[in-house]
Amino acid sequence: MKISDVSDALSLPRPGVTRTVKDMEAKGYVKKFASAEDGRVTYLTVTESGKAISDKYNKRYFTILSGYVDSIPEEDILCTIRTMENFYKIMCERRIDLDK
Repeated sequence: MKISDVSDALSLPRPGVTRTVKDMEAKGYVKKFASAEDGRVTYLTVTESGKAISDKYNKRYFTILSGYVDSIPEEDILCTIRTMENFYKIMCERRIDLDK
C-alpha cells in the first residue's frame, strides 16, 4: 500500500501520515520502501510484529465491546448503523462541496 493511498483513504494530510508511519516503523510495526519505478512513491508493508499487535488490540477491543453490545436491542443497533451510514454519506457529499 502506498502512503499516499493511506492519506487519501483516511482524508489525512500526508505529513501527518508520514510522521505516523515513521513512528510505526521505529517500533517495528511496518516497513516502508521506495518504488523501483519512481523513488518518490513509498510503499508500506505490515510486519509480523505489526500484525500481532493489531490482532491483540482487535481481540481485546471486540471482547470488551461485545459485553456492551449484547445488552443493546438489535433494533437499536440497526437504527444506529443506518444513522451512521446516513451521516457518512452526508459528510462525503459535503466534503466534495468544500473541495471545489
